[in-house]
Amino acid sequence: MKWIIILVVYLLMALYFVINPGNNLKISRIKGKVESFLFPGYSTCGRCGRPWKCVDGHTTMHSEGLGCFPLCESCWSALTPKERLPHYRKMYEWWESFGADMGNRSWVAIEKAVLEGK
Repeated sequence: MKWIIILVVYLLMALYFVINPGNNLKISRIKGKVESFLFPGYSTCGRCGRPWKCVDGHTTMHSEGLGCFPLCESCWSALTPKERLPHYRKMYEWWESFGADMGNRSWVAIEKAVLEGK
C-alpha cells in the first residue's frame, strides 16, 4: 500500500514539474516529506529535507581527515559558497547544542572550507 502512495506522489510531482519547471527545490522538499515518512530514523539534507538513504551527501573536508555533510550533492551544487554557509552554521550549532565532542572541529576551519568551495 505504501508503495502505491509513493508512486502516486511521484507522478503528481512529475506533473507539477512539467507545469512549473524551475521548482526543483519544491519538488525535493515534497520528496523529502514522503521519503522521511517511508524511511524514519534517517537524518536529512539541511536544505531539501531528503533522507540520506535517498540522496548522496556532499562531504566538505574541513580539517585533516575530518569532513561534514549538511547538504545533499544536488543542493550543494545549486548553491554558491555564501548560500551554503548558513546550512553549515546550523549543523555546527546543532552539534554544539547537544554537547558533541568537537575534537579538532572548529567553525573557522569549516567556514574556510565552505567559502573555498570544498
